[in-house]
Amino acid sequence: MARPLVHELIWAPLAALGLAVARWAPDDAFEHFLCPFKVVTTLPCLTCGGTRAMRALTRLDLVTAFEMNPLVALAGVAGALYLLHALRVAWTRRPWRLDPRGRLFRWLRPLLIAVVALNWAYLVAVGR
Repeated sequence: MARPLVHELIWAPLAALGLAVARWAPDDAFEHFLCPFKVVTTLPCLTCGGTRAMRALTRLDLVTAFEMNPLVALAGVAGALYLLHALRVAWTRRPWRLDPRGRLFRWLRPLLIAVVALNWAYLVAVGR
């Protein structure tokens, strides 16, 4: 019988790599990129300030991270928590399974849409 795929063992190294790049990439590594969305619309994109937020987060500067882009900072915190969860799964070999038909998933899509809209409104308001 085939063993089920343990997704945590795939995604955790990718999350760790992303956090490592944000932490140890040179300061000027990302400053030369222009956001096509902002160039065309003059509005910030949904991830405007995201690189600065992740860099601040990896220095444990939570205030600056959430000022730069709250949603990206929250995703970074979630990624760090996911790494802890993945370590638990790697140690115990018992992944945590959620029922996609449960009440949590029924409210997840409208909640995510509202959070993304609020984050974008914040970015527009602060002129990111």
